[in-house]
Amino acid sequence: MKSDCKFIPPKGKQKIRFSGGEIFTSNSRIELFSNRELILEGCLGVTQFNDNYIKLSLKGGSLILYGRDFDISGFSEKTITVRGFIESIEFCLGDSGDV
Repeated sequence: MKSDCKFIPPKGKQKIRFSGGEIFTSNSRIELFSNRELILEGCLGVTQFNDNYIKLSLKGGSLILYGRDFDISGFSEKTITVRGFIESIEFCLGDSGDV
């Protein structure tokens, strides 16, 4: 794992706080439905993808999903829908990927 990637795990039923909020601009939005589906608005592209790992490019960084049985079920303009079993999410600052 790269040292510039930051993940803050939730404690109990507290709200989740993401460090480095500058990767989300006013045009970005993330929706997570349980651990089965993620919808991301503001996605600039998919830089890496397989059944267990997806790296998405964002303005100012990237979002990495780890899990299994991933499927990109929709991608239009700057909105992507990913389905599967999401086990963890990482936000990487300053890593815009390979797009």
